[in-house]
Amino acid sequence: MRNHILGSLIRSIITMLIVMTIVFVLLRSGPLDPARYILGDYATAETIKNLREQMKLDRPIYVQYLYFLERLMHGDLGRSFINKQPVLSQLTSVLPYTMELVIAGVILGILMGVPPGIVAALRPNSIFDHLIRLLTLVGISVPIFVSGIFLISIFSLKWDLLPIIGGGASGDLKNRILMLILPAFSCGIWMLASIARLTRASLLEVLKKDYIVTARSKGLRERIVILKHALRNSLLPLITSLGIYINILLGSAVLTEIVFTRPGIGRLIVESIISGDFQMVQILIMLYAGTVVMVNLLVDLTYSLVDPRIAYK
Repeated sequence: MRNHILGSLIRSIITMLIVMTIVFVLLRSGPLDPARYILGDYATAETIKNLREQMKLDRPIYVQYLYFLERLMHGDLGRSFINKQPVLSQLTSVLPYTMELVIAGVILGILMGVPPGIVAALRPNSIFDHLIRLLTLVGISVPIFVSGIFLISIFSLKWDLLPIIGGGASGDLKNRILMLILPAFSCGIWMLASIARLTRASLLEVLKKDYIVTARSKGLRERIVILKHALRNSLLPLITSLGIYINILLGSAVLTEIVFTRPGIGRLIVESIISGDFQMVQILIMLYAGTVVMVNLLVDLTYSLVDPRIAYK
């Protein structure tokens, strides 16, 4: 187990280095000149040249990359090309908003997706099963930004129950929770629909196995058969897909934060791309890539906890 964890960490570090290198090279190899973009079309050649020297964009790309790695190893993420503020300070100011949005979406997806999937699997081809399948199909088909607009129209504009603009004051927990409800449901609708469908399909497959028939023939209670034998063995596909769903949810947070005018990493990366702030963009993309790598690593390590038959050597 220890060797597997160490090997996974090494592979994760190598993956991050590859992603970091690709992002760095692509951002600086494109036709867009950050210095000209920042100064505008009416800037003189001398002004652009001075800014390029100040930003070290006049040096070979490998020199820029080595300089970037050196600063990164010392914990320096650089400064924004636009407002000259440290990237780390801007990142830490919006990161909690994205984290709470993703975590709330995942919790809603699991708590509201697994139970209907279980009930639908236990009553196949019933009215409830058909209803769950129909609702989950709708939940998967509707884009997240459309569901967000729908929630805003009903619960905020029509009924005036929940606020929609911003992320809430940092010191006001009640206000933060109220601001989080609609965005979390906007993200969670797609996730709970996907989890419900997968739970139903996985549990139906497990219920057909011979060991389930044997457990029932021994006279075990149906609750014990379902919870101890069937449900636990149907969790592996769900755990695998949960990692994928979380990664998709991270990308969906971009649209959610824009629709709800909510601060966060997604909104910050869009604003940085529009303003040509390459320094900010590369750090944010690396952060997303690192999160995806860590989620996949945690999912991989969770397998052995759910199913003891899986042993890493």
